[in-house]
Amino acid sequence: MALHTKNLLVASEEGRVHLVKPINAMPSTESIYNENAPRRSVLQSICLLVAFNIVLFSVLILFFSYMGVMDELQRTEIQKYFYACGGVLSLIVLWNIGDLSEGNPHFYYI
Repeated sequence: MALHTKNLLVASEEGRVHLVKPINAMPSTESIYNENAPRRSVLQSICLLVAFNIVLFSVLILFFSYMGVMDELQRTEIQKYFYACGGVLSLIVLWNIGDLSEGNPHFYYI
């Protein structure tokens, strides 16, 4: 570790925060948000979003039509896998929106 970084680490551990300079990891909002975006890029973004939703909807329709052809045993097996994946994803989402502060590891929901 470099001497400069080590000195700053020691200063921050000792509570001498006036010696530690904040690091600007995020760019300024002026460089992120452009109020005068070109009309063509906005139109391309809207078209891409609509096309993506159409593809998702068509895949969903094809999947449900395929599920209608299957027999009951195969359908229930596939449904079990979807329920298990949905449960795992919901636990991950609930864990991330919970209060994970030290000493208070409870879930709080909005």
